[in-house]
Amino acid sequence: MSVIPDYYEVLQVSPNASKEVIEAAYRRLAKIHHPDVGGNETTMKEINEAYESLIDPVKREGYDILRKSHYSSTQQDSYNYYGETNAVIQVRPWVRFGARYIDLSLGALCFFILFNSFSLYQYIPSYFYDKSDFAYAFLMSICFISLIFLEAFCLSTFGTTPGKWLLREELITINGDKITFKKAIKRTIHLWLTGLGLGIPVISLFTILASYSRLKGQGETAWDEKGGFIVRHKRIGYVRGITAIVILIVVIYFANY
Repeated sequence: MSVIPDYYEVLQVSPNASKEVIEAAYRRLAKIHHPDVGGNETTMKEINEAYESLIDPVKREGYDILRKSHYSSTQQDSYNYYGETNAVIQVRPWVRFGARYIDLSLGALCFFILFNSFSLYQYIPSYFYDKSDFAYAFLMSICFISLIFLEAFCLSTFGTTPGKWLLREELITINGDKITFKKAIKRTIHLWLTGLGLGIPVISLFTILASYSRLKGQGETAWDEKGGFIVRHKRIGYVRGITAIVILIVVIYFANY
């Protein structure tokens, strides 16, 4: 029997992926592998072939029948526990949100630990102590600015952050390089403005929902599209997943301590 290519693996999507997800995956891969941007022509040909077969409902139905028959004898090798292929789905909003939350939580926790350990509060103008709301806003502003530079440093140096590393997420340029420090700062600021709404209640809810919808529908966020960045995912695994949950529980505990 001739080998049938796994088009879902080529496009890095689930066999249950919707048409919108397949289109988003194709656009994302084309930006990386198209010959015009230095990609491999053979790889791009495989991507085009996979896209043409899966985007058409009739062709996809016929392909699914052949694929199921072909891989039925080697299902254990071709599928994981949940029935998905070994390819990692690249449009993963909840993974990205989890990585972001871990980074923010760890960053804020470390900031306030250092702030208290070195008694940095003594350098805050006494005026703020008479206005608790102002003191809180002042501290949060310092923390916010510090996190922007810290994230930019991590992305430009390592191509990832603690949260992204834990959930196996990496940020690269279209050419596969790490982004520069300057671009990382611009990306983070753009993210805070259009993706998190500066953390302002209600506004942030709408910006998060809008970013989620865009990522699911178009396969990339506004800040990554503007900067020409690619977010690449790898399979997380049970150990990293459990570790991420433990970290979130610990951070939430200390936040309410």
